[in-house]
Amino acid sequence: MRTAILAIVIPVSFTILALATLTPDGTPTTLATHSGDLDCGDFPNQKAAQDHMDAHPGDPDNLDGNDHDGLACETLPCPCSTGATPTPTNPPTPSPTKSPTQTPQPSATPYVWARLWGDIDCSNAVNPVDSLKLLRSDAGLLVSYQTPECPHIGVALPASAPNPTWGDIDCSGQVNPVDSLKTLRHDGGLSVDQNPGCPDVGSPT
Repeated sequence: MRTAILAIVIPVSFTILALATLTPDGTPTTLATHSGDLDCGDFPNQKAAQDHMDAHPGDPDNLDGNDHDGLACETLPCPCSTGATPTPTNPPTPSPTKSPTQTPQPSATPYVWARLWGDIDCSNAVNPVDSLKLLRSDAGLLVSYQTPECPHIGVALPASAPNPTWGDIDCSGQVNPVDSLKTLRHDGGLSVDQNPGCPDVGSPT
């Protein structure tokens, strides 16, 4: 027996217009779905096109065009709409920049110099070297000093000094070989005559 099977093909064409969903309370709702390829010419104004594009995420009808600025059919007449207003995102608040901590610098220890009257080179002693340096200065020769702070022979001293000129041992108003001699007498333990008000050789000033 031969069984003949007749296949009937019926073309089916339909359009899904809506999808039904249920809300939490059981009420059916309708979600907008895409119903076909639409162009800007299918809408009476820009707002209608914008509403359609907003209802179909992904812009399946390409109503935004090539600029992808989120606006549909910008050439259509108004009423117009700019679409859903995005929630502005506040920029992150920058963290305050901490100022670098300044490391306190140790204060320089002040140079303490115990001036002795007659200590010409500031070696903290009155000796024949000071006498020799007084003679070199009187002869116009170079004189060396122990510290940079040491006054040079013949230099004017501050007003608080007992004598206005460094090296004027007897306060005579000038530096000469007599000052060198008095420095030697002091080193030899001999008496030294000084003008009134002039400090003794070797005394702190």
